[in-house]
Amino acid sequence: HIGSLRSRAGCALPGGPGRGHRRHGYGLRGAILGPTDAVAVSATARKAGLPRRLVNILEGESLVNDGTALTLLRVFSLSAAAGSVTAAQGTLILVTSVLGGLLVGAAGGLLLISVVRRARDTTVANGLILVAPLPLYVGAEALEGSGILAVVLAALIVAHGSSNAVAYTGRLQATGLWMTITFILQSAAFFLVGLEMPRVLDALPSDQIPTLTVAIPVVFVTLVMIRFAFVFLMALVSGQLSENRGWLVAAWAGTRGPISALAAFTVPVATDAGDRIPYRELVISITFGVVIISLLLAPSIAWLARAVHLPKDDDVATERRVHLALARAALNRLEEIEQESERRDAPLPASVLGPLRARAQQRLERASASSKHAAAARHPTGARELAAEMMRSEQEELLRLRDSEGLPDEIVRQMQHEIDVRIRALGT
Repeated sequence: HIGSLRSRAGCALPGGPGRGHRRHGYGLRGAILGPTDAVAVSATARKAGLPRRLVNILEGESLVNDGTALTLLRVFSLSAAAGSVTAAQGTLILVTSVLGGLLVGAAGGLLLISVVRRARDTTVANGLILVAPLPLYVGAEALEGSGILAVVLAALIVAHGSSNAVAYTGRLQATGLWMTITFILQSAAFFLVGLEMPRVLDALPSDQIPTLTVAIPVVFVTLVMIRFAFVFLMALVSGQLSENRGWLVAAWAGTRGPISALAAFTVPVATDAGDRIPYRELVISITFGVVIISLLLAPSIAWLARAVHLPKDDDVATERRVHLALARAALNRLEEIEQESERRDAPLPASVLGPLRARAQQRLERASASSKHAAAARHPTGARELAAEMMRSEQEELLRLRDSEGLPDEIVRQMQHEIDVRIRALGT
């Protein structure tokens, strides 16, 4: 929320075509440039090797500010089209949008997880997750809520719940699917922006071109300065200013991307009275220029992180500890199954138990020695079900560690993917 509001304040700069329209133009510009781009920030931060906590903060800021800024954009768009919207009306629209979006998102996410748990076909489950954003968005908007917030909250609920609600085949299928969809959406966003920009620039009045050349760098510098000021104050209040220089990187990592560029095209073309809005092309052009500068400077985040000697996460130690816990969970499960079979007077043959115990013990020893572990070999046909049962116990232990110790999602997804691949290698 602060990111959107500070950007609105920072973008209130001279450059509008007239005093009567500047007020709306400033609000629209601030709402459009308020949110940082979640995808751009995430990709840049991970390539720069930033600490995971800082990456999570930046991603969370982007996701929440998307909903807030686009809700503010709705308020200012209504104001621009209607001519005026009172502060009380604007506040009511904002509160209704946020609460409505959160309500629809929470209900939709919980309902989707409940349905996915009951789906026996992994393709059906992934298909439901794939098409769910559209009805969630439309439903939230129909209730005057924020469709963006609804989709974001539902996605967080589904992402957390799908770890134990979806079968391993579904997770493996979804990983490749979402990587492809993300690439397509990013490409489509820039393609659409590039397709529209020539028309917008052609429609830009010639007397506004000097204003544009000045406004783009001024707005960008103002955004950076305002962000640095707010992040500095938050670091000062939280007591992290002297002990951690991560606030410098967080302040500089305010990359704008396709979200802002696409949002700019939602500015109304004309008012309700039919009068043309004169600053529309200027707002879009300024936004596009700021996005280009922001993306070009994004790689400098890695340089800044190295310059301030930002510590990196010790993933090796965490992965080794989790691998040890998973290997122990698999061995414990094997012993439980062996004891259960003995109580039923149907002991399992040593030819089945021996190789499984030996392989699990080897994994335990390798995990104790280093962070590397060998890929699971293909097991004899008679031992496949037992091996799969042991690996499922590893998954349960992984999720228990995630919930009890707050393991980073990146490590959980990586290790769950490894377990899924090993289960698939069994052919069960």
